[in-house]
Amino acid sequence: MARKLPPLYPLRTFEAAARHLNFTRAAEELRLSQAAVSQQVKSLEEFLEVDLFVRRGRRLDLTKDGESLLPVVRRAFDDIAGALEALPGTPTGRRVSVALAPHFAAAWLTPRLAGFLQRHPDIELRLIQRIEDIDFAREEVDLAVRFGVEGQWPEHETEPLLTAPLTPVCSPALLAGTKSIRALEDLTDFVLLDVPRLNLWAQWTNASSADLDFQSGTIIDDYNVLLSAAVDGQGVALGIKGLIDEYLETARLVQLFDTYQETELNYFLVYPRGTMHRPEVKAFYDWLSEEAGTQPAR
Repeated sequence: MARKLPPLYPLRTFEAAARHLNFTRAAEELRLSQAAVSQQVKSLEEFLEVDLFVRRGRRLDLTKDGESLLPVVRRAFDDIAGALEALPGTPTGRRVSVALAPHFAAAWLTPRLAGFLQRHPDIELRLIQRIEDIDFAREEVDLAVRFGVEGQWPEHETEPLLTAPLTPVCSPALLAGTKSIRALEDLTDFVLLDVPRLNLWAQWTNASSADLDFQSGTIIDDYNVLLSAAVDGQGVALGIKGLIDEYLETARLVQLFDTYQETELNYFLVYPRGTMHRPEVKAFYDWLSEEAGTQPAR
């Protein structure tokens, strides 16, 4: 008996719009205009003779019919994808694109990657080092590790990954100079190296309640370059715990005080809503959370 089924593409458009609860984001994901997404959803509603969304100005909610249809459509697309992957000669498409803060990629992630690749040899990782924030829809990025403060990415799912305690560091040569550093107040006699978009020194002084009148420092946009400048003796930098271990072990940098100061700056996992339904993304998410010592939330 012939089945009365709607065209496939409006169903795909409905799934994207329902996942984002936003026609604009669905349009960006599907590389369509917003008008095209709206028209496709309308055509599906007319075919089914039900309303799938309630439009409240800019806000979009699913109706009861839409809520009933969504898991069915999502399961059907997952089944189709699984069947295609099982066909001989069909590329699996199991690739995960991850955008990383450059200093996190070099110092923390890269030495650990072998563990993930051994556990999931069938998943291809595409790692992108990026200082700027990510446009997930346009850049086809699945997951990002960003350095910042909580609430900085309200349009995406955001979860804490690693704390990033700070401690002042400098080269042994700078420390052996004519000016000594024995107390916090002594830092005012030195050039302070900072990343302007992160405001490391402001974060550190606020968290440590230090009442210091710092002189103007040297502004460097890349944290890896900032550490290199510190190694060269150009000033005092704030080292992030876990990222400066090798510098300290090889005595290229010296920790000036015994303690690390926690601030509002931390590493966060940032990703679009709906991303975790892909098993390969979930696999990388679980592994990364495990390596960071956090409990996966999904």
